[in-house]
Amino acid sequence: MEKTTGTPVGTSRAYKAKVLKYWDFAIEEEITMEASTKEELFENFYNANRTYRYCNGCYFKFADNAVKAEYDEWYRSLSEMKRFDMYYGNGTVD
Repeated sequence: MEKTTGTPVGTSRAYKAKVLKYWDFAIEEEITMEASTKEELFENFYNANRTYRYCNGCYFKFADNAVKAEYDEWYRSLSEMKRFDMYYGNGTVD
């Protein structure tokens, strides 16, 4: 993951990561996700993948395995309630 230095946080996107967009199990394009914080970047990545939850073979994947490892560690460190909120969002759960 690339951390831009010399730029005040809030005025620019400080964290960037290359992400591969898969469509029908094949790479469709490579994009750069940007965010002000690492947590925001990882939440944006999670939300992007959730948009394809009902589309088999469509997902996003970090191009760099080191960033994927950081993401996995971040996700495991979240509380169960935070993961629940991220998964269900504003939905009603009985």
